[in-house]
Amino acid sequence: MEPFYFIALLIGVAGSTVVHLSQGMMRLAIARRGEDGARALYLAGMTMNFSAPLWVILANRFGPTVLYTSVYAVGLVALLIFSCVKLGHRARPSDMAGAGAVAAGAALLAGGTLAGGTPPMAALGAAPLFFAGAGAVGMLAPVWWMTARRRRLPMPEGIVLGGLGGVFLALDSLLKGVAQSDSGEAAFLPATAAGAALFAMSFAGAGLAFAMTQWAHTRSAPPSQTIAGYDAAYVAAPVFLVPLAAGGAGMPNAWCYAGLACLALGLFLLGAAHPSRPAAAVAGRWMRRNSAARFAAIRPFLRGRTLLDVGAAEGYIGECAAQHAGMDVRLADVVDLNRTELPLDLYDGHTLPYSEKSFDTVTVLLTLHHCAEPDCVLSEVRRVARERVIVTESVYRTRAGRRMLYLMDRAFNGFRSEGSMPVCLHFRTARQWREAFKEAGLTVEHEAWVSRGLHKQRLFILSPR
Repeated sequence: MEPFYFIALLIGVAGSTVVHLSQGMMRLAIARRGEDGARALYLAGMTMNFSAPLWVILANRFGPTVLYTSVYAVGLVALLIFSCVKLGHRARPSDMAGAGAVAAGAALLAGGTLAGGTPPMAALGAAPLFFAGAGAVGMLAPVWWMTARRRRLPMPEGIVLGGLGGVFLALDSLLKGVAQSDSGEAAFLPATAAGAALFAMSFAGAGLAFAMTQWAHTRSAPPSQTIAGYDAAYVAAPVFLVPLAAGGAGMPNAWCYAGLACLALGLFLLGAAHPSRPAAAVAGRWMRRNSAARFAAIRPFLRGRTLLDVGAAEGYIGECAAQHAGMDVRLADVVDLNRTELPLDLYDGHTLPYSEKSFDTVTVLLTLHHCAEPDCVLSEVRRVARERVIVTESVYRTRAGRRMLYLMDRAFNGFRSEGSMPVCLHFRTARQWREAFKEAGLTVEHEAWVSRGLHKQRLFILSPR
C-alpha cells in the first residue's frame, strides 16, 4: 500500500465537508429567496459546490479515485449539523443513526479498497464509463415525466434525484482519474491530447450532478434525503464501475459489501423524514381509501358553499367535499402534509388567518386531541364559522381506553407522518368535549357514534350562533 494513499483519504474528508456544506447553503438561500443576502449566500454555496472537481483532481494525484469516493459520505455529518442549526431541521435518533451508518459504510469501503488491491487508474478504459453515463442520462426522461405529472416515484424524490447526481459525479471523478493517468502515472493534469479531451469531457458529469441537486432543492426535497442518495450513489458506484472499466480487476471484497450494507441502512434511516417514504405512502393510501367513508358520515350535515378543514393533514376529506359536494374548500394546518391540489394555509396553532364568519362550514376531524390548546382552537373555529361546525373526536370511557388511544395514535400517526405530526395528545370523554364546546360558545345540535370499536369516535354537529 502506497503511503500517499492516506493523503488521498484525507483530501476526500476535506472535500466532502466543503461540498456538503455547500448543499446546505444553497438550500438555505432558496428558502430565503427574495431576502437580503440570499443571492450572495447562494453564489457562495455554488462556488463551494463547483470546487468538487478540484478536490478530485488533487486526490487523484495521490491515489486511485475510489479512495476519494469511499470516504466522501463523512461530510454528511457536517450537513446534518448545518441543517439543524440553520435550516430548522429537527434531528431525530434515526437521523443520527443514519448518518453514523453512512459514515461507517464509508470507513468499511475505504478499508476494503486499501486491502483489496485497487487497480491503478491507468488500467481503466474510458469506453465502459461512457456507456454507464449514457444509461444514467437515459433515466432522466422517465424521472422528469413522473415528477411533471405528479406521479409517485418508487422512492422519495430527494433520494432518486440525489442518487442520479451521485452517479454522474462518480463518472466525472473516474474519468478525471483516467485522464490524469494517461501517461501511465498519476499527475495533476493529463499529459496527452487525448487525455486532455477526456479530462474536459468529464466536467459534463459534474454539471449534471449539480443540476440534479438543484432539481431536488426546487422540488423542496429534504436535504438529508437528497444528500443521502447523492452520497450513497457516489460512494457505491465506483465499487462496481472500476471492475467494469478494468476488465474485471479490482472486484469488491467482503469489506466493500459490508460497507455497502451500512450505506443501505443509512439511506433507509435518513429516508424517514418525508411523507413520501414507502411506510408513509402505505398509510397515505389507506387514508385516501378511508376518506370516502369518513366524508359520507359528515356529508348530510354540510352547509353552504365554502368549507374550511382545520387540521386537514393530507387533505383527503376536503378533496371529497370539493369533488362530491361541489364546495369551495381551503385547508388549514400547523404542518404541511397536503397531498391534494387544494390550497393549504399554515398557521401557528392559535390564530386562524381568516376574518370572522369567513366559511359556511368548518370541519375539525380527529384533530383537537393533537392541538396544544384545543380550547383556543375551538374559539377560533367558532369565530370563522358562519353556519356549521362539524367535529369528530376520539373518546374514551375508562383509563384503559384512554391508554389504548395513546398507543394507537402514536403508532399510526407516527407511521403515517414520519414524526412530523404534533404529538400533543389531549383525549377527553364525550361529556368533557360537550363542556368544552359550551365554553367556546358552540351549541351541540346533534351527535352520533362514528365508531364504537376499539377506536371510539364521536361525531358532534355544532352551531356557532
